[in-house]
Order: sequence, then structure tokens, then C-alpha cells
Amino acid sequence: MVYLLALAAIVTVLVVLLAQFDVRYALVGAWMLVLFCLLAEWGGNLSALLFGARDGPPRDLFYLVLLLEKPLFIILSTVLLGLNRHRFFRRVSGFAVSALLLTPLLMPFISDDHVRTAGLLLSGFYMVVWILLLPVASESQDRWQRSLFGLLIAGWLTTQIVTAKLTVERPDSTALIATAAVAYAVIVLGLLLVCSHQRRSYARYLKQRLRQKDQQEREYLERIVAERTDELSRALRAAQVADAEKSNFLSRVSHDLKSPLTSIMGYAQHLRAEPDKVGETGLAIYNSARHMLNMVTRLIDHARDVTTIEQITGEIYLHAFLNSLEYEARILAYKKGNRFTMTIGELACLTIRSDETFLREILVNLVDSGCRHTRNGEIDMQVSSHFDPATGTLWLTCVVTDSGKGLSPEELSILTGHSVSVGLLEEAEPGLFIVHDLVGKLGGRIRLQNESGMGTRVQISLPVHVGEEQEDAALLNMPEHMLPVFDAQGYMAWVVDDAEAIRTLMALELESLGSEVRTFACAETAIAALSETDRLPDLVLTDYCLPGRDGDAVLQAMRTEGTYIPVILLSATWGLQAEQNQPGEKGYDACLGKPVDLVRLRRVIARVLSLSLETVLGSGRDRHCPACKQRYDLSAETLEKIHAWIEQGAVTDLVEWCDEVQRELPEYIDLARQMRRPAESGNFVELQTLLDTWAGEHAVCQVTSTGL
Repeated sequence: MVYLLALAAIVTVLVVLLAQFDVRYALVGAWMLVLFCLLAEWGGNLSALLFGARDGPPRDLFYLVLLLEKPLFIILSTVLLGLNRHRFFRRVSGFAVSALLLTPLLMPFISDDHVRTAGLLLSGFYMVVWILLLPVASESQDRWQRSLFGLLIAGWLTTQIVTAKLTVERPDSTALIATAAVAYAVIVLGLLLVCSHQRRSYARYLKQRLRQKDQQEREYLERIVAERTDELSRALRAAQVADAEKSNFLSRVSHDLKSPLTSIMGYAQHLRAEPDKVGETGLAIYNSARHMLNMVTRLIDHARDVTTIEQITGEIYLHAFLNSLEYEARILAYKKGNRFTMTIGELACLTIRSDETFLREILVNLVDSGCRHTRNGEIDMQVSSHFDPATGTLWLTCVVTDSGKGLSPEELSILTGHSVSVGLLEEAEPGLFIVHDLVGKLGGRIRLQNESGMGTRVQISLPVHVGEEQEDAALLNMPEHMLPVFDAQGYMAWVVDDAEAIRTLMALELESLGSEVRTFACAETAIAALSETDRLPDLVLTDYCLPGRDGDAVLQAMRTEGTYIPVILLSATWGLQAEQNQPGEKGYDACLGKPVDLVRLRRVIARVLSLSLETVLGSGRDRHCPACKQRYDLSAETLEKIHAWIEQGAVTDLVEWCDEVQRELPEYIDLARQMRRPAESGNFVELQTLLDTWAGEHAVCQVTSTGL
């Protein structure tokens, strides 16, 4: 019963040790079980437990256990002492494992005498191995390894003593077995404690290594991050230097490109103030230069911001836009002996909202492409607009037809969006790239018909929005000092227009000339006012497309009065009305388009009212302050900035400053007018003289101004 309980306890401990998943614990547990079997079998107790018979000590089972204990102890010693890294002891351990596996299998086929002989030989072999193991194991300086070494020596000696006494002297087995069991228990317990301590120490060592590794990795990452940060900082500094160089380059390019364009626009505005053909030519030059300036500004902004060029939508009066485009197209066509014609079809809306610069680029490049392929031929443009009944979208359709040789396959691929090789792209026209890209930006479509030798028909359809007549688009830009002036004191003018912005602008314009002004939003109210007023108008300005009755009704009502009243038509469809109505008793006295050209408007008003006209390019009225007869609030910083612009030849900056002053600060309007004319023409000597004269006259009463 005692052996049975002991066996159960040892098996339980073995299971617990196996559950640790540590080979050292497993080997200690297995050696402990083999020692128990060795001691129990000497008196036949193990056989009695297993087979239930005790007819004398069964020596076969005893020697089998003895043969198992020796190799198991060698394996245990090799593993615990860390000698499995040595080649000799690895091979010995392999031999011991083989002996453990083969011994139980060969026992039934070997006699007792052979078993004893084999046991003695193997014991001698294992003893030699153990002796060879001693000097190697004793080299360790670790105290816990030395403790294991001492416990294993004690176990080996105990086994040798017990085996010798049991096999040779055969003393009283009970006392010997009890003593050996206590010795083995102490040794096994010591081995387990030392292994447990080593395991905990190894775990702490692994944690420390992990922390060290983590620290090393962190330091490595910090070093890498620092290196990358330094590289990025150097790259950032290089990028900043490059950006500064680019900014300087763009500033120079902006000045070199925009300054001559601004001068051209200035001279063109001077020409616009002239009558007849000279004024029309000046307007065409001004429109082309303004278009070029817009393109240059967009390209420079695009390069500066490194972003895509976005649309800038605005109100476009279609007839006025197409009229200026026709003039430019005729010049392009004339270069190669072509004749250009434009046909304006049905327009669903006279004023649209879109990007005027993009639209002009598309149409001009299409006409230019047709001119390149046509000599002494015909180029025709047809323009119309309609609402899509399915989506309600307003579509502007432009069809350009030429009688030339037609587009090449490569150019057709560009317009249709198909990819072409680099070599073919070099031979194609750059204008076609612009057309394809801009039509795509505006969300439009391209349709074309092309036949080699017969010409090309390109149809562009662009979605646009219905426009409104607004103040910023109702007038053509013209400096006030270039406008012709006359005295209209005592005259009464009526303005009939459904757009409030137009009525307000016309009223301000006429009042600035000295006229009294009445405004009407429809033809009916203006006609009704004829019978209600005590004073008939001396001049009527009317739109054609009005709610209810149109401009013709206003014209007829004025013609029925006893006194002749001049009527001027201001309409986006002025071209059509000019063909139907000739100046005289039955027609309008003049037909002007929108946006309104104030130069032409003032000349027409002066003509129909028989007023004397003059063009003022001088200085205007003086401004006064309590401290002196004439002074302006200019800060020293502003004066320095203007001097710097004059030294740099920054025509654009000077002109824009003059325009901004005239809009935002009326108290400086006369100085701005005096400076604008020499700024436009690039006369920096006159500018410097003007500024020095002004500064000398007003140096006594300088007052700082935050407005400039």
C-alpha cells in the first residue's frame, strides 16, 4: 500500500513537471520515476504492484530498470550542465537515447546472464562517460551550475553505492531502500529548486535582454528619425531656396511680360478715346491685350501656386464678345488670304456666365487651326445657344468650318482625346492641345467632320449659365481721365432698362455730366410717364428686350410726340437692331451694345444733343485740407514703395496702384490721375518729377495714412 501511494505521488509530480513544458523538469521527473522503480523492484514490490505475484525477486525487471537508469542519468546530466553543445556529449546523449528505446524491446530475447553482463558493460561505459564529463562541467563559474553539478555527483554516487550493495552484498533491503529513498528525494528536490531558480533567472535575463533590445531599437529608430529629419531639413532648406529663386524669377517674368502689355493697353485706351475707325481699332487692340494679360496672369499664378488653373467665371455679353472675336478672327484669316464670316444663330440667352478667357482661347485657336490648313479659302463660324429640355442646361454651340486640306490623323487624335506618340505630337499644332484641354475643363464636347482635301468642321458644345446684367460687367474699363466730357446742364434724360445695375450706372454717368435723370424698369411705365410729366425728356436711352413691350414701343412713343426726342438703343442685340433701324425719323438715333463703351456713349450723346465735346487728359480738380491749399495723406512707407516701383520699372504695379486709389480713396483721385498717364506710357522720368514735386510741396504737413 505504501509503494502504491508513493507511485501515485511520483506519477502526479511527473505529470506536473511535464505540464511545465520544460525538458529539464521532464528529465528530472523521469529519472525520479526510474529511481522509484529501481528501489521498489529490489524486493519485488514493483512486480507485485504490476503482476500481483511475489515468488522471489524477478531479476529481469530489476536489471531492465537498472539499464534504463544509467543512460537517463547521462542524458539528464548533459542537459542540466549544458554540455549538449559539445559534439562528444551530443553523440553520447544520442547513444543513450537509443539505449533507452532499444533496451525494453530486446529484453524478452536476452537471457538473465546476458542481461547482467550487458548491464555491467553499460554501467562501466557510462561511468567512463561520467568521469570524462567531470572536468568539462567543473569549468563553469556559475554558482547555480556548480550546485547542479554537486547534486548530480551526489546522485551518481548514491546510485553507484545502492547498485553495488543491492547486487553484490545484498544487505537488509528495507533500511537500505529507505535511506536511498531519502537521499534521492533530497537530490531530486535540490535539482528541481535549482532548475526553478535558473528558469526564473533566465526569464529575468530574457526580460532584461528584451528591454535592452527595445532600448537599442528605440535608439536606432531615434537615430534614423534624426538622420531623416536632418535630411528633410536640408531638403526643405533647398526647396525654400529653390522656391525663393522661383519667386524671384516669376516676379521678373511677371514684370517683363505684364509691363509691355500694360503699356499696350494704355496706348490702346488712348486710341479708344478717338472717334470712328481709330476708336474701333483701339478697342480691338485693347481687348486682345487684355486677353493676353489675363492668360499671362493665370500662367504665372499657376506656376507660383503649383496648382491647376481654375475657371474664373463672369458675365459675358455674347454679341459684344463675338464682335470683338470677329475682328481678331478676320485678322488671322487675312494673313493667308482667307475670308472669315460669322453667323449668329438663335440665342436662348443674350448674356451668359462662363470663363471668358477660356472661351476666347478655344475659339481663337479653332480659327487659327483652320487658317493654318486653308489658303485663299473660306472660314466660317456659326454660334448659337439652346436649353437642353431633358436637363435644363444651357448649351453654347460654336461650329467652325474651313475649306482647307483638313486635319491630319495625329491632329484628329488630339481633338478626340486619343493617345498619340511623342513624334506625332511634335508635328501637331499646339493650339489643338489647348482646345482639347479647355473644352474638357469647361465640361464640353467636341464633334468633328474631316475629309482630306475637303476641309474640316469642328463643333464645340459648352455648358454655360444664364447671365445677369451686373454692375462690374456692364461697362468697358476705361480710365475716367481719358473719357470725353461735355456740359449737359439743364438736360433731362430718361433711362429704360429692366436691369437695375444698368439703370443705376447710366443714371450715375448722366448725372456726372450734369443731366437730370429718370429711370424706368419697363416700357409701359416710361410710355405712361409721357402723358403725366410736365417736362419731356431731351434724351432717352432704352434697352430692347424689356418685360412686356420692347424698345421699339418706347421708340414709337417718343416719335409720336410733337417735339423730336433722340432715342439711343443700348442692347445686347444691338447688331441685329442696327440692321433693322437706320438713324432718322423712323429709327433709333444710335445703337450701342453691351457692355457699354462710355467713350462711344458720350460721343453719341454729344452728337445727338449737339453739344461741344473735348477729351480731358489733365489733372482735374484740386483737393483741399485745413492745413494747406493742397495736400494728400501719403505715408513715408507708401512714398518709398512708389519710388521703388519707379526704379524697377514696375509699370503694372504703378497702374494698379493708381486704379485702386481712384476706386477706394477719392481724396487722392487727382494725384492718381496725374500719375496714371505717364505710368501707362512708361515715362518714369515724368513720374519721378511729378512725385518729387508733390513731395516738396507737401513736406510740411505730412500725415500718416494707413489706407495706402
